[in-house]
Amino acid sequence: MQLKTVTLDDLRKADNIDELLSSMTDPLKQVDLSLLRGHLDKVRKNIEFNRNMDRVAVLSLAAQDFISELLPYIVRLYSNCQTETKKQKGLAFLEGYEDYCSARDIKPTDSAKKAYVDIDEDSIASAKKEAATKALFTYLTNRYQDMDNCHNYAKKMLGFDKAAEIKASEPRDID
Repeated sequence: MQLKTVTLDDLRKADNIDELLSSMTDPLKQVDLSLLRGHLDKVRKNIEFNRNMDRVAVLSLAAQDFISELLPYIVRLYSNCQTETKKQKGLAFLEGYEDYCSARDIKPTDSAKKAYVDIDEDSIASAKKEAATKALFTYLTNRYQDMDNCHNYAKKMLGFDKAAEIKASEPRDID
C-alpha cells in the first residue's frame, strides 16, 4: 500500500483536519519534512565552515517557523491517537476477549481480559500510530531547539546579540 505524504500546505488547506490526520497510518513516513531537511542541511554546512552567519540566522528562523506551524497539527494528531488507543483497548477489554477465549478453550477471567488487550490487533495498531506520532513530535521539538541554538550562535558571531549568552544559559521548557 502506497502511503500519501501530507505536506504543510495540505494541512493548511484541509476542510476537515481530523479526517486528514486520522487517515495517516504512519505519521513518521507520511509527514513531508523535505523542506525542513533542506533548511537543516544548509544550516549545518554553513556552521561547519563557520561562514555565512547571516544566512544561518535566516535559515534557522525559517526552519523554526516551519516547525512551529507544523507542531500544532502533530499535537492534535497525538491527542487523537491517544484517544483512539484508549478506545481500542477498552473495546478489546469489554468485547473482543470472549471470542478469543472461546476459540482457544480459555476460561474468561479478568486476567484473560487484560492479557487479550495486549495482543488485540486493533490495540496494537493504534498504539504503534501513537508511538510514531510521539516520535515525530519529539523529533520536531528537538530540531526546533537546535535551530534556536543555531540562530543564537549566528547572532553572537555577527555581534548582534550580546544577550544570547544569557538567554542560552537559562533553562527553557518547550512543552
